Amino acid sequence: MSSPTANIAPPPWFDEAVERLLHGASLPEFCTWMAQQPNERAAPGADAAEQDWRRRAQLTMARWLWSHVPVPSNRWRPRPLPPPERNAPCYCGSGRKYKHCCQEFAHAVPPVDENEMLSIALTHADAALLEPESLRQLPAEALGNAAFGWNERGEAARTVALLEPLFTHQLDRLSPRHELALDALMDALLRLHQDQRRMALAQHVSASGVLALATTARARLVTMLCDNGDYPGAWALLQTARRHAPQDPQLWPLEMTVLLSQGRHDEARLRGPLLAAQARKAGLPDLAQALMGLATEGLRSVHAPEHDVLDELPGATAWLAIARAVPADATPADWAKHGSADDLALGANPGKITGKRPRDAATVPVRELRPSKAMASLQRRWHRQCPLSKPDLTLLWSDDADALLQEPGNPALDFLRQHPDAWFSFDILDDLVLASSALRDRGLPDELLAASQRVLDHALAGLRALLGTGPCELPWLVMPNRPALRLLAQAIELAGDRHDDRARETLAAWGLALNPHDNHGWRQLLVPLWLEQSRFDEALALLERYPGDLPPSEHLRALALFALGRQPEAETVLRAAHAAYPLFMAALWPDVLDPPPESDGFTIPVGGVEAAHDHRVSTRAVWLRTGARDWARALNLPAPQPPSRPRKKAARPGPDRDIVIDMPNALDSLPTPVFGATQEKRLRQSFDYPRLHGLITAVAWSPEIVMPSRWVNVAMTAPRLAGTGDEIDSKTLQRELDTVMRLYNRINVDLLRTPPDQPPPLARLHKLLASEPDAVSAWAAGFVQGAELARGAWRGAHRPVKAGAGAFGVLLQLAAQAAPSPAGWRAESDQNQPLLVGLEPDAPSPQARLSGALADLWQVIGPLRHARLAR
Repeated sequence: MSSPTANIAPPPWFDEAVERLLHGASLPEFCTWMAQQPNERAAPGADAAEQDWRRRAQLTMARWLWSHVPVPSNRWRPRPLPPPERNAPCYCGSGRKYKHCCQEFAHAVPPVDENEMLSIALTHADAALLEPESLRQLPAEALGNAAFGWNERGEAARTVALLEPLFTHQLDRLSPRHELALDALMDALLRLHQDQRRMALAQHVSASGVLALATTARARLVTMLCDNGDYPGAWALLQTARRHAPQDPQLWPLEMTVLLSQGRHDEARLRGPLLAAQARKAGLPDLAQALMGLATEGLRSVHAPEHDVLDELPGATAWLAIARAVPADATPADWAKHGSADDLALGANPGKITGKRPRDAATVPVRELRPSKAMASLQRRWHRQCPLSKPDLTLLWSDDADALLQEPGNPALDFLRQHPDAWFSFDILDDLVLASSALRDRGLPDELLAASQRVLDHALAGLRALLGTGPCELPWLVMPNRPALRLLAQAIELAGDRHDDRARETLAAWGLALNPHDNHGWRQLLVPLWLEQSRFDEALALLERYPGDLPPSEHLRALALFALGRQPEAETVLRAAHAAYPLFMAALWPDVLDPPPESDGFTIPVGGVEAAHDHRVSTRAVWLRTGARDWARALNLPAPQPPSRPRKKAARPGPDRDIVIDMPNALDSLPTPVFGATQEKRLRQSFDYPRLHGLITAVAWSPEIVMPSRWVNVAMTAPRLAGTGDEIDSKTLQRELDTVMRLYNRINVDLLRTPPDQPPPLARLHKLLASEPDAVSAWAAGFVQGAELARGAWRGAHRPVKAGAGAFGVLLQLAAQAAPSPAGWRAESDQNQPLLVGLEPDAPSPQARLSGALADLWQVIGPLRHARLAR
């Protein structure tokens, strides 16, 4: 028979057919049963010829299955049938010669791939057929290949269920050919995060009298000891493995891995060529190349994904083209022409700008990055042509940002070619790297990593050019600084992707110096690195700059104090830290610890088992090397108390019934924010109220959730009346902010209470325009300005914020009739020119045009917001 066609499901009788064969059905009885099964060619009521064709086809399929399914009665091997002779009577009983009868089915497509038959047979076998004694009769290589296939298909639990008893109860009866099955079992336990079982199995098999199995188990044990920070134990076991199997090739890359894991990169570079020479001498050129890769590139050569075709990665080709266009001859003067780093006056309350500063930096200038006037105009044009939403907080990705690289024609590159000065904008470079961040999630091959590195090197060179060589700070709380600081954060993450620990450390230290408030948490990266490098003084100094920091900072401070010989202080600190967060030390005690299940939330709970396990992975080697773990264990710290179980509430009497939430009623029960005439009057004293109302409405209507960090500052400054914010005190500012938030919540509740199939909730807007008919243009201007905060989301919703046709084309025409805002915002074309508004004969009224545009947007926003609420 021919090979099966991919993605064709087996016929409905296939499972029962395999089970019958596994339980010993003879060929005649199996053929009789198969002849009774349905065939898709012959429908009920077919004529005699068609029925005969069906019978003969099923008999042919029966013979193929009977001869290809491995069965336990034949030591899990198939029972091949001799091929029919051309001139012999046909096996179907028709009386004709085979060549004139069933030979027509010789090239029929079988229901499954012949190479998958063993895996299929094991999948259909019941427990009685899968005892270790039975599995031992399987061809060892076939068993290992089948198990690896299960692992790749996400069925690692099946591998463990079948193979673990084989290696625990039948080990003395196995052969070197079972090495592949052992690898598959260890891989399955790793995938299932069963580290304790994996360690116990490896220890058990390492005592086997079968050298190949024992060596493989010892190699696995070495890697597990490295993972647990026990490098002396790993080296001792590696020496034992070498003594028993000095020429086993798997020990050569293992030695390199231990050296690199321990940070002994220089030794690895020297040792790699010697081991590669041994591999070439043994006739293993691929292994020799891999060993040289470890010597020159470190562990990155192991982790680097393989992509033969970059077209498989959406946006990869566009990103490579952009990276190739990075100007190679950029100079500091080029950057100085397009922006500056100006000193900020901190005033009496520097915390508003720098946050809670961990040290007095009165002598260190605090700066703000500012684009030139021409660059600011170019950036506005970029955001109109290539809209992309900035991420919230310190995130390094933005929803749907990768769409920028996937658009036909590579519009980002076209913009850069038309406007070469855009290469000197941190804001634009930030958008480009954000768009490429989705590629990193899929695992970048070296070519794409190098492309990202080239763009980021260009950006960081510009940052160094503007900041100069002296010390300075660049606070994250100053909004114009964020694109450059986010580019620095992207470079730190990229160094981690490339397994370049030195670059990662250098950049993280720079990021911490620029922004001592450390919004990105670079100290949590640096402290474990410095402890690993025995730079205990520096680690302790950094930890003490952030008193009361999140755990395990105090545990690490105790470790640094102990390593510096200050045991009494270390004990005091550790006891206090353990009393507050006991799971961190409990995770250090065992030699092997299974990873905990991942939490359901977006973040890791503070002081929980996940955080404790992360602490173990990153610092246990230092705790062991310094003797701090044994010292801490001798303190007899109390064991963590098991979490208390929540009390179960008594069930209400009455019949069982499903709880149904009535969504409209649930929305009606939302508390109504207090916003009335008093609050509106308060806002009118300081703001262009129609413009502010439009801006906040756009934020509430956004296709994506716009975090307050992105819109509050704009709302509090852009529509503000001239002269009302010059000397405003903090109490008044807080009262205004509270009132603005009340307006936002009021609009949001109205939006959520309105079913998507009803007209949009515009009653308050109509009331506003009834008293101020001329406010239509100001309200539209505010709405467009608010929508610009989520340009990428509106583009993804097929409602781009741009002039021309569509809802926003109408809104921009209305906004163009408004006076420029006090902050200077005005409606502009894609070329940054003021929109010209002509007189249109018989045009609808401005209010009618506004209502029509908002009704069009509501067709998208209504269903989207209610779908989000339902989730």
